[in-house]
Amino acid sequence: MKLLSYHIFITNVPKEIWTLEQVIEAYKCRWYIEILFKGWKSHLGLGKNLLENHMTAFKAMFFIYASLLMVTMVVMPAFNYLQKRVKDRQVSILRLCEFINSFLPLMLMTNKGEVLVEIAEKQCCYQIREKPNMVQMILSDF
Repeated sequence: MKLLSYHIFITNVPKEIWTLEQVIEAYKCRWYIEILFKGWKSHLGLGKNLLENHMTAFKAMFFIYASLLMVTMVVMPAFNYLQKRVKDRQVSILRLCEFINSFLPLMLMTNKGEVLVEIAEKQCCYQIREKPNMVQMILSDF
């Protein structure tokens, strides 16, 4: 229980090279990158469509580029737009990826975008609570 009030950082970079503040910044960046890739892979299902028995090098490259294009054209603009709308809360990239994965066909076929944005506001944001979550800690100063 005592460790709950501590932040423990493990690194092989000598303290003469990085200060504690630099270690914290490196951890913040690494953690955020991990969250992004987990959202893309697990919650968008980008890894599910790579069937090894039917995969060629060209198909794999096409799939990777198409996936990154989807992230660039759909996920990140949706994340930025939603984050601007909900100023008092933080948008969960994992929940947003799951939401987009579930509602992408509807998003493409409907002109009711505002309704989907309102649903996303409710489903894709962290709750306001006393103890910050990891993303809130990353975006703030530990």
